[in-house]
Amino acid sequence: MRRNLPEGMRPMLRFLYSAWNTSLYLLKPFLGASMYYFDVLKDLVFLRLIYTSIMDLTQGEFSVGKHPFEFAVVLGLVGVFLTNVVICAVISVYYSQVCQ
Repeated sequence: MRRNLPEGMRPMLRFLYSAWNTSLYLLKPFLGASMYYFDVLKDLVFLRLIYTSIMDLTQGEFSVGKHPFEFAVVLGLVGVFLTNVVICAVISVYYSQVCQ
């Protein structure tokens, strides 16, 4: 297909192709980081929503003995969030040591 293009269009198409690739590779890390922060925010919203719902349904008398499943859900969400934070910290420290 490139051989069928007129000679006058090739420099313009090369410029458009390189501009497209540059913009794509500039946006890709930003979009990845944005999706990560959206996911963390979603986890926090779900945690707050579930905890508030449980406190409203139990009229503030939320205990492990009476509601073990609900406690496990809240504890699991807190565990997932803390694991996510710890993994990001470990990766950050690792790359700061490697890239010195």
